[in-house]
Amino acid sequence: MANKKMANKNQAQHIAPETAPSQDSVDQIRDILFGQHLREFQQRFASLEAQMQDKITELGQAIDQLNTHISQRLDSLDKSLKQEQQETANALAEEIQQLDKQLNRKITETEADLQQQLDSEVSRLDDRKTDRNELAKWLNELAGKLAD
Repeated sequence: MANKKMANKNQAQHIAPETAPSQDSVDQIRDILFGQHLREFQQRFASLEAQMQDKITELGQAIDQLNTHISQRLDSLDKSLKQEQQETANALAEEIQQLDKQLNRKITETEADLQQQLDSEVSRLDDRKTDRNELAKWLNELAGKLAD
């Protein structure tokens, strides 16, 4: 039996190219044996590829919508933040003006108080000076009386 297989193998090798099965006939045999399964796999693959392309398109659109939404939200937040900053700056400026007015009022009051105290001290010193003049007059009168 082994000899018979060897003989068939040797005969297959010695067949002339004209009598050897052609590539077309091998393709036909392959198509007969596996053709239906191969076509089903090709259809499934094409269907999956189309579904995947649809999903990629949907995802691209979803990403574009998300980017648009995020951009709009960021613009909204930016405007809101700028408005809040402006309101805070205005409030601080108003508070500074009020504090400036209070400070100026306190300075004016303090100046008035100090001026009043200064005037009071000057008046008191003038009174003391007058008392000295009277004392000098009195001493002069006394000296005049003593001299008499």
